[in-house]
This record gives sequence, structure tokens and C-alpha cells, in this order.
Amino acid sequence: MKLPHYSGYIPEDRLETTRPYTVFNVSLSKKLKIGEETLEVYGEIYNLFNSFQRDIDRGPLRDAGYIYGPSKPRTLILGITYIL
Repeated sequence: MKLPHYSGYIPEDRLETTRPYTVFNVSLSKKLKIGEETLEVYGEIYNLFNSFQRDIDRGPLRDAGYIYGPSKPRTLILGITYIL
């Protein structure tokens, strides 16, 4: 993808070719029957391989519009649902 990168953090404006990235998400769940009730145990991992923008600007002169890549860092969610 081509993305404009404006000066401030870098000396002059330029058109950057961004690195490709892939995001893998995993979701698993298991329902357990306990008498009349059901217990569901689940887990989710977003951005499994932690893809992110490696050339992000830093400091007060950064280009706030020069952002691409996944919206979430690696995120782990574990949970239990109890169904009556």
C-alpha cells in the first residue's frame, strides 16, 4: 500500500510503500452439560503473531496520520458463560 508520510519526524514529505501484514485470530469454545445447566468455557486470541507497524513515528513532531496495520495488539480473552 502507498501511504503519505509527512515531514516532522522525517526531514521531508515522501510516499511510503508499507510492509504487508497478516492478522490471525483464533477462537475456541467448549460447552459442558452439568445437569440441566450448561457451562461454556471459551478463549480467544486476536493478532496471534503480534503484527504491528514497525516504523511508527515518535515524539512531538510525529505524523499522526502515518498509521497502518492492525487495530489491536495481541489480545488474549478467557471466559466462562453459565447458562440456566
